Amino acid sequence: MKHKYLKEYANFEHNYSELLSDNEYLSYLEDLKISTDWDDERAKDDLDYYLDTVDNLIKNGGQIYRLVWLFSKEDLNSDNLGDHWTIEPDFGNFYGNLENEEEDDDGNLTKPYLIIAQIETNNVNLDDSLSYYTELPNELEINIIKQPTNYKLIEFDRYKDYSYL
Repeated sequence: MKHKYLKEYANFEHNYSELLSDNEYLSYLEDLKISTDWDDERAKDDLDYYLDTVDNLIKNGGQIYRLVWLFSKEDLNSDNLGDHWTIEPDFGNFYGNLENEEEDDDGNLTKPYLIIAQIETNNVNLDDSLSYYTELPNELEINIIKQPTNYKLIEFDRYKDYSYL
């Protein structure tokens, strides 16, 4: 079976010679079916959507999203925004998985903030991203290689649509 994700990438930082071999694709597909109990068609459609999006990010860069909990915007470590991001701004399906509220000594609670960042080409760790994706596909997680420098931080409202940003 020849799969559309067999591609050569020149000058890729981690020197992947292909996005995925046929055997790798089938292995990730099987992992996805096991972790979700999806049938073949649903698993293939979802994996193909994810791979199309990641393939586009690798080739063209693009917008990614990360939810963080902070006491204030000033608490953001701009030198290390984190490695775990998502390709979709809709956190409604998995907000509970990410909730990380903390309390300081004065009883103040952290609030969620959304980081919207632009990444450069060839800045997705494909192996790590696919491993996380096949375990928790609803999060549409990717792992990046280099920290983004172009980003904005906004207070997050779990019921707001951020797809227009």
